Amino acid sequence: MTKRVFVLSLALCLAGGGLGVAYGDDLDQLLQQKRIQLEQKRQDLREQKQTVTSYTSQVVALNANINQKRQQIQELSSRMDTALVALRSTETELEEAITELNEKDKILRERVRAMYESGPVSYLEVLLASEDFSDFVNRYEMLKWVVAQDSELIKECQEQREELEQKKKGLEEQRDAIASLIERQDRARKELADRNAAKRTLLASAEENLTRYQAEVRRLEAEEEQIVQSIARRNSDGSMPRVSGDFQWPTPGYATITSPFGYRIHPILKTRKLHTGMDIAVPWGVNVLAAQSGRVISVTTMTGYGKVVMLEHGDNLTTLYAHLSSQLVNNDQWVTAGQAIGKIGSTGWSTGPHLHFEVRENGNAVNPRNYI
Repeated sequence: MTKRVFVLSLALCLAGGGLGVAYGDDLDQLLQQKRIQLEQKRQDLREQKQTVTSYTSQVVALNANINQKRQQIQELSSRMDTALVALRSTETELEEAITELNEKDKILRERVRAMYESGPVSYLEVLLASEDFSDFVNRYEMLKWVVAQDSELIKECQEQREELEQKKKGLEEQRDAIASLIERQDRARKELADRNAAKRTLLASAEENLTRYQAEVRRLEAEEEQIVQSIARRNSDGSMPRVSGDFQWPTPGYATITSPFGYRIHPILKTRKLHTGMDIAVPWGVNVLAAQSGRVISVTTMTGYGKVVMLEHGDNLTTLYAHLSSQLVNNDQWVTAGQAIGKIGSTGWSTGPHLHFEVRENGNAVNPRNYI
């Protein structure tokens, strides 16, 4: 829709003023209006980019929390394995203690039953029934052993019962601890699932915003490209003859091309786009020179290009110098090859100081290396 309005505006300009001064004035006015719109959109894009950045930060934080929960689950699983091993060991010891206690209980019950069946016999009666002193001593030692054995058996049974109770208590505590570990593990897993869901929601929202952001930037760049083409075609009737002389390098002493003409991954949008010129690495503030003599047809500021100077060299041939920090010429001014027309900067969509240099034939971008 915006493109149709733009084309309609150009058509109205052509119908109203032909290809003369009126057309140029209307195009400049349209460019200024578009510049205001682009600046507003650029602010909107900044806010959207900040939103995406905020989402990215939140996702990073969620990832950190998710990793923490995963580590917690691993620690809980390790502790649970240890607790289960201890539980199985305690259960085995408990079974052995119960078996031993049952055996001692059986011995004690048999002795009590034998004493009951034989009737009440006192230790004194046993001693008085001795045949002689030697028998008396033997009977006495035997009674001492029997009494000691009975006492020891009763004591052992009592200790075994107490130890069994302690083991039962420890077993219950271990089971409670394992139950608590299981509950914590389930809670941690649920929290991890919730955070994963939140992460997916944030990522989806961020990707949606980023898609809108990239689409808006592509639209604005396309509109700006249309304006650049229209400015370059302002004298497309060929009324201005081609300027003679070879092209000169616009930044003498600085010849490193960081990005040539052609398709590339956009340094800001991270998408594959046609790079309509070539980028030359130059320090901030260095003079930019006219590559060839010609007439200044545009001194303006654009969203993507930043501060721009465009020169017409006749026969529908134009050059464009973008991302300038300052412009040193005015519209309709004649400049000669090698004259300073601006200074290096990083305005517009730029990642650092450099010169974006374009050559256009009838408004269409061509490889500058064909001329320079």
